[in-house]
Amino acid sequence: MKTITIVVVLLGFSLIGSLIGQDTLGSKQKQPPAVPAQSTIKPAPPEVPSEPLAAALTPPTDAELRAAHVNESGMIPMLEYHEINSHKGPMSRSIARFRADLERLYKEGYRPITTAEYLDNAIDIPLGKSPVIFTFDDARTTQFRYRKDGTIEPNCALGILQAFAKKHPDFPVKAMFYVLPASAFGSSHKVAAQKMKALLDMGCELGNHTLNHHYFYHMTDSQIVREIAMGKAVTEKMTPGAKLDVLALPGGCLPRSKNGKILMAGKYGGTSYKNRAVIMAWGGPSPSPVSPKFNPQRIPRVLGVDTPGGIPTALNYLKRNPDKRYVSDGDPDTITVPKRLAKLVDKTKLQDATLRFYVDTAEPRAKTKAHKK
Repeated sequence: MKTITIVVVLLGFSLIGSLIGQDTLGSKQKQPPAVPAQSTIKPAPPEVPSEPLAAALTPPTDAELRAAHVNESGMIPMLEYHEINSHKGPMSRSIARFRADLERLYKEGYRPITTAEYLDNAIDIPLGKSPVIFTFDDARTTQFRYRKDGTIEPNCALGILQAFAKKHPDFPVKAMFYVLPASAFGSSHKVAAQKMKALLDMGCELGNHTLNHHYFYHMTDSQIVREIAMGKAVTEKMTPGAKLDVLALPGGCLPRSKNGKILMAGKYGGTSYKNRAVIMAWGGPSPSPVSPKFNPQRIPRVLGVDTPGGIPTALNYLKRNPDKRYVSDGDPDTITVPKRLAKLVDKTKLQDATLRFYVDTAEPRAKTKAHKK
């Protein structure tokens, strides 16, 4: 796990309510051609980091930490995408803009991690780099498509991620897909199951987005429990090896009863669920897993749009305020934070990580008292 240095800053990104309320499946799309029986899925090439990950024989010196501006109490952008296409809409990101997102993230020193690595406080990226988490909601067709020959369509989200990873081996394909199993990726049951298995094989994750994507504020507590439990049961049955323990709220809607406990755990029929985290649909960058503000029942995200509160807002904010950005020390077992930001670390959240403080260039010097003659 990690050793922690925390700087937590509440980021009041306002996401437009109309966008939140439009987190829906959208219009029906044509079902893609079935994958030929003998086709094979070629996952992205294995990651060959250009920089060592947690492989240093000795920990970085204070001088190296200062030069890299290390701060593992900072915030992490968890990006939320829906459609990746050429259509204009509140939940659409154009192919060109999605590619531009990747280019900007890479240029500004971000590297992908999984949601599990975030929740485990086991962020393993090189010294001086910052984590980013990709999430895709609703399992829409534009996120994962096959061509007639069974290869992945290069202009779907997954195809774009694979191409970028091939160009930049230190930017691997890591993403969370919050799926709706009954209509996953606009495919037949058989092909949807194959796609979800392929995602796991590539190192991606599957998350619970419920069975039917109904907004919780229209439902009773018992209906909500059924939606969560059945979303988990159906997806795990379709995808051997999947373990759905993270829930993304449909439309970001909370239960009208305000009973948050049913989001974390419940049982319907023979299916029980116990979620590690509940993911919101708005709110800005996510706090460090060692931040006092980290709450697994309310983890915010950055919506994949250009309007206020979207991706440019979040990245511009972190660029203007480097103290608020999570910057790695290169060691997943240690949390490193400038000493002046020590109060931004909750030691009870370190898990198995070691906490290290260092004096950075912004550390105020001790005042010396003048001696009276």
